[in-house]
Amino acid sequence: FKGQALFSLLCLVNHSCEPSTAARFSSWKGRAMVRLEALRDIECGEELTMSYIDESETLEERTSALASYGFACRCAKCVGEGADRSNDVSGPDVDDNSDVD
Repeated sequence: FKGQALFSLLCLVNHSCEPSTAARFSSWKGRAMVRLEALRDIECGEELTMSYIDESETLEERTSALASYGFACRCAKCVGEGADRSNDVSGPDVDDNSDVD
């Protein structure tokens, strides 16, 4: 597939760095087509998601890549990696029980 196209239903699929689907593009007799392919079992009623970016990148790289879309990802992967990062940051030791003269 080469070129540009607007797929009105595909535009409704939200982003996740742990997507449930992937978009597959093809063309046949000059017509561009897209289909969503399940990447795993999807529960009834579960939102279909796809990745707008390369989800194998680091949290910082993914955050930077999504900046042009105008949102910060809050999927489980990003939230978990952000929490892991904040737990790894160690600041100076503070003694809250110190006496002040």
